Amino acid sequence: MSKIRLYVEGGKPLKQPANKATKDNDRELREGLQVFLSKALDGKLLQIVCAGSGSGTCKRFVNDWVKKQDQEVVKFLLVDSESEVITKDRRSHLKQGHGQGVAQELSKIEEKYCHLMVQEMEAWFIADEKALKSVFPNDYQAGKIPQIVDVEIYDKDRVNEMLYAATNRKYVADNEKHPHDKETKLRYSGRILKQIDPQVVYEKSKHFRELIDTLRSL
Repeated sequence: MSKIRLYVEGGKPLKQPANKATKDNDRELREGLQVFLSKALDGKLLQIVCAGSGSGTCKRFVNDWVKKQDQEVVKFLLVDSESEVITKDRRSHLKQGHGQGVAQELSKIEEKYCHLMVQEMEAWFIADEKALKSVFPNDYQAGKIPQIVDVEIYDKDRVNEMLYAATNRKYVADNEKHPHDKETKLRYSGRILKQIDPQVVYEKSKHFRELIDTLRSL
């Protein structure tokens, strides 16, 4: 079985100093991703590298790929699409907005190693209302999230609005509108990921299906 390392957007930038609360939140995010993806892959464990912003994660992935470090490890990239994907392939979408150097190197990396979450990871959360209810048992507001067939049709603002309303303002993804709650996203994301049914997300997200199908084929 191949060792798999997944470079995932999220958490703090790797070189940025962090206090204990931030370190704890980052650890919980990695653990949440590990639990969620392991369930989707029938128990297969991945090496999860959370590298901050989407651009920072792309740069870290590309740098490690170019240096050919740990050649026994199969490396994959997983970042938010940030906007609707209208290109024919994921890699072309990724090359937009990450700098000429990163774009040039991504051109050399096969499509199968470059993956997108959704416009933002929170779209996975609205796919599974049962998971949200389990994390927010006393605050969950029924009816705030519509019946969803495809989570990828919703832009970031709409996803954030739904989560904010459904959790009675407990989950705050938009830190610009709610700067006083900037730790909330990190605090809850890992907990929600541990509860989500990956099969539900698989059925409602094209790009998640592409990621899981690729990892299952190894």
